[in-house]
Formats: sequence, structure tokens, C-alpha cells
Amino acid sequence: MWSCAAGSGVPKPLKVRVGQCGIVPVVNGLSAHITSEKACEDALGCIKCLSTVPQNKELIDDRAVDLIYACMLLHSENSTVAKAALAALCNVSVNVDTNQVTEITKEDLDAIVLVMRAHQDVKVVQESAIILLRNFTFFSSNVELMAETPFLVNLVRSAMAKHNDLFQGRAEEILRCLPEPGQ
Repeated sequence: MWSCAAGSGVPKPLKVRVGQCGIVPVVNGLSAHITSEKACEDALGCIKCLSTVPQNKELIDDRAVDLIYACMLLHSENSTVAKAALAALCNVSVNVDTNQVTEITKEDLDAIVLVMRAHQDVKVVQESAIILLRNFTFFSSNVELMAETPFLVNLVRSAMAKHNDLFQGRAEEILRCLPEPGQ
């Protein structure tokens, strides 16, 4: 399934068909083996690749998204699983064809903050989290929730400073949307 989902030379109709046939079994496998870090990493990678096609995003339901967050929480100390979950959420959270962005909950945001705090020295985790957070800024209620989240601004600033990176301007875009801590 990986080779049919991940390759840039794979025709879009094939990716759509693989998604139609593969997303439900991948999500079911993730659910059945959520305690396995390797199973989570593989399933999350597959969801990430399959969700690059907008038609496939429609097949990734709330249960699948909840499982992605559950993997991130359950394996929060594993930077590889954290990065895979964040990357999958990056793709799942935005549908460029419909200009829709996923609405997040406080619990979703708490999970992202948890892995950002746990992996402050892991650039790929910070980068994926910043991409995801920036995606969420395209929906006003997400920005309101993000503004109420303690430590978020400081975590974004810390990632920028620690990794000497603006993450292609995404970190600054997040900070422009959020108030300074204590305001």
C-alpha cells in the first residue's frame, strides 16, 4: 500500500482507489494495535500519504482522527510516533479543494502541546507541530482556542530559538494570530 500511496509518480486515480480500499483497514489496524509503537508509526505514515488526495480525506472520519490523537498521547515520549501523528494530522486537517480546516478541541491542542514540550530538542517534531498549528489558524474558532492555551506562544518561540529556524515563516504567522502571554 505504501508504494501506491507515497510515490510522486503514482497516478492520482490509483491513489484514490488505494485510499478507497485501504483507509478503513489501516484505521482498523491502528485501532487494534494502538499499543504498538511500530504499528502506530506505519499506520500513521500510511494515513499521511493517503490523505494527500482530497477525495481520500473524506474517508478519514472523526474516529480515525481521534485514533491519531490517541496514538500521539499514548506514545507521547516516542518522537517518531509523535512526528508521524503530527504529519498525518497536517494532511488530514486541511482540504485545499474545499478550503476547509478541521475544528480542534482543547484536548486536541493539549496533545499537540504535550508532544511539543516532550520533544523540544527534536526539530522534526517541532516543525510538524508548527505546520499543523499554522493550518489550524485558518479557522477562527481554532485561533480563539489557541489564544487561550497556556504555553503555546512560548513553545513556538522556543522552537524558533532552539532550532534557529522560522519554519518557512509558519512560526511567525502563528505568533501574529495569537496574543502575547499574559494579555
